[in-house]
Formats: sequence, C-alpha cells, structure tokens
Amino acid sequence: MDGTYFVARVLELDGSMSDGKTIKEALSNIREAIQEYREVKQEFGDFIPPPVNSREIVKLLGEYTQDEIKGVTMQLKSSEIFLGRLNEIELS
Repeated sequence: MDGTYFVARVLELDGSMSDGKTIKEALSNIREAIQEYREVKQEFGDFIPPPVNSREIVKLLGEYTQDEIKGVTMQLKSSEIFLGRLNEIELS
C-alpha cells in the first residue's frame, strides 16, 4: 500500500475531508479537521449545524494515491473560488 492513502469525509460538514496512510490515521486526522472546523465557525460567529445522523458521521471514501487526493483538492478549491465569484456577482 505504499503511496496509497485512505480518505475520510464528514458528511454533514461542507469541505471537511482528511486522509491518512492507514484507516486509523485518516480517522484521527478527520477528528482534528472537525475540531478546526468548529473553532473557525466559532471564531467568526457562524452557525454550527447539529448532527443530523448520529450513526454515520464520518465516511471512509476509499483508498487513493496522493496525486488523486491533490487533484480532488484542487478541483474543490477551484469550485469554491467559482462559487465565491458567483456570490459576488449576485450581491452586486
């Protein structure tokens, strides 16, 4: 499994994803991502949604190479920039 990573995603928190070389590491990293998400939301006074599903909060998405993860991350960032620009246009 050299060069392969496990990816975990929080289904209810937009953009909360993490990875690790093992399932255990991916789950540990996603816990850190959840904490960071909460801290940022609290810092800006944003609403933190309560859990909708108490059973499956984190989903393991599967095994991916580091290049695949980078590609998806770049696509997500591009989408966020595009959506931000659309919001600016709509607000104008």
